[in-house]
Amino acid sequence: MTVEQLIADRGRAMEPDERAGREAALLAEMDRGANWFPEADTWTEEYQSLHLPLEAGIVSPELASESFRCDVVRRLVETAAAIARNKPSGAGHARVAAIIDWPLLVGSEICVFFDRAYERGFAPEGEREHGRSYWPGGWVSSRDPEGNLFDQLDIPMPDGFAARGIALTEYSKDTDHTYRYERWVAMETLERIA
Repeated sequence: MTVEQLIADRGRAMEPDERAGREAALLAEMDRGANWFPEADTWTEEYQSLHLPLEAGIVSPELASESFRCDVVRRLVETAAAIARNKPSGAGHARVAAIIDWPLLVGSEICVFFDRAYERGFAPEGEREHGRSYWPGGWVSSRDPEGNLFDQLDIPMPDGFAARGIALTEYSKDTDHTYRYERWVAMETLERIA
């Protein structure tokens, strides 16, 4: 599904019973994710991810309640922490993170990073240089976010985790639309996995 289709689907109204059922199913699926870990034959790759199992309308800012959206973010962080605690023997080099796209949540996922160089681009302790980058289809610029999403939603960081966000503005020539969103990463700290 394209970003444009996801945005169009956001406005689809749902009956209260349908919404409640979809919300419960999403949270249950997220809870099952706590038992996930990539297969050992993938541990030499850069990363493996577990995407948030949803359709755009269920978590859209226009249709979902703030408390449900907060529950989704909380579950992403808690699931990442559970996966980190339950790493299999031999996977100590892996670093687990919840990556949260706010406010849409659609691109959110849990990543298990196996490659330190690749993971540095997401790491909360990494340096950030802001500016604008161009490509044939548009551009993206970044800056520090104005506040901390986890503080705003009253979601504590699990022990051994740290968080950092970046505010992004992205322009697509294909749609002639500018998207504004934040990407937040709640990740195991280096001390935890050293």
